[in-house]
Formats: sequence, C-alpha cells, structure tokens
Amino acid sequence: LLWPLLALATQEALTEGQRSSPEADIPMTEDKKSSLETKKSSERVLAPRSVLLRGDERSSPDRHEVPMTEEHPFMNKNFYGATKIAGEAMCKAYYDRYGLDYVGLRYMNVYGAGQDQHAVYSGVVPVVLNKIDRNEQPVVNGDGTQAYDFIYVEDVARSNISAIKSDIKLGYYNIGTGVQTNVKHLCNTMLKLKNSDLKIKYIPYNSDDARQLVQNRIGSTEKAEQELGVKYKYSLEEGLKELIKWREKKGIKG
Repeated sequence: LLWPLLALATQEALTEGQRSSPEADIPMTEDKKSSLETKKSSERVLAPRSVLLRGDERSSPDRHEVPMTEEHPFMNKNFYGATKIAGEAMCKAYYDRYGLDYVGLRYMNVYGAGQDQHAVYSGVVPVVLNKIDRNEQPVVNGDGTQAYDFIYVEDVARSNISAIKSDIKLGYYNIGTGVQTNVKHLCNTMLKLKNSDLKIKYIPYNSDDARQLVQNRIGSTEKAEQELGVKYKYSLEEGLKELIKWREKKGIKG
C-alpha cells in the first residue's frame, strides 16, 4: 500500500516559494480500500499503480527488457498484480465512455519519510533498518541478487505534481530511477550508513512465497522524462540518509 502523499507533495517536493503558492495546494487523497486509488485534479485522474502488474522482466519468454518500458507485456503471476491491471482497464474504460482524462503512474519500489515503518507490507528498507536498530542480523530471502528500482518518496511526490499539471490526456509512465540495485547492495548500504558491523543472513524462500516470482524489476524513465519532465533527484544513498534522519527525528528505533 502507498502512504498518503499530500503532505509530502506540498511540504517536501516543492520549494519554499512554491509552498506559499495557492497552486501548490493540490487536493490529493488516498483510499486504501480502493483498487483504483485515484487522485483527482479538475477533470483529470491521476492513477498511481504498483509496477507489479508487469511481473518480472525475466518472466517473458520472448522479451528480456532491462530496464522495462511502459510497453513491456503483462507477465503478472499473482492476485495483487491482477488488481493493478484491472485498475488500468477501468481508467481506460472511463476515458472511452466519458472522456475522462487520466495519467497512470507506475511506481517502482518507493521508500522514504512518512511510510509506516512497522506495517506488515512495508518493504525491505524499513524492515532492514528496524533490524539494524535492534542490533539484529538483517535477514534476506534468496541470495541477495534479486534487483529492483528504488525511488525516494519526495521524487514520487514531485512526479505526481508534474503529471497533474501536464497536458497529457491519456498515458502511463514508469516512476523510478532506472537504476538497478540488488538487495545485497541495498542492505550493505544501510549497514554502512548506520555504522553497523552486522552481517546479512541469507535464507531460502518458502515454496509459496510470491516474492520469488519477481527477481528483476527496473523501470525505464525515458518516457516520463520526455513527456512529463520528471527526473529523480535522490540517489539511493541520499534517499536512505534522508529516511534515517527522519526516523531519528521521530524516535523510531525499530
């Protein structure tokens, strides 16, 4: 689930000058029970989706695409991804039936300040940081070579604003960095930033663990850069530093 982006969009993604502008106060809400999770501005719908609807870049027998473009075929193998495909189909149906413009943003692995650090589905970054803060050995399923595209939440919020302000009437865009980061490197970076000498513990996936179905997921940012003018600002290490500072400020100790 994505955490609400209203405060992040207005307080983090914008400059001080923009924060005082009425234009910056964009009404954005999130209904976690809705499969569409739509964001509205005038007669435009902003529909954020998890990129899991595309599945694994290596799961296509006739197409090995890294990073994957928006035209990458649907190779989903789980129910969660299926709901995302259905959501995009509903947006297209509303466009065809009622002429409702929409922009679909396919988020890669979002992390950062404001995310629930103890939720069941909170992602690898908070889980590892919590382990480190408790001086417990970080645990990684698999061998750590599984690779993803990690993007800091402020960059996502900035992308949302760009999409809302754009003149695009119909389109889908990957929102990520295009940088391939394996889980081993991610964990080692967090250990370094926390000045920890803990070692990563690798364990095999359970046979029914759906996470093993997606081992390589990196999104091409070319289309979003060209048509929406969005480009990420934070490198992985810079974003993790921001998150760690936020956790310390909030007194989050794992």
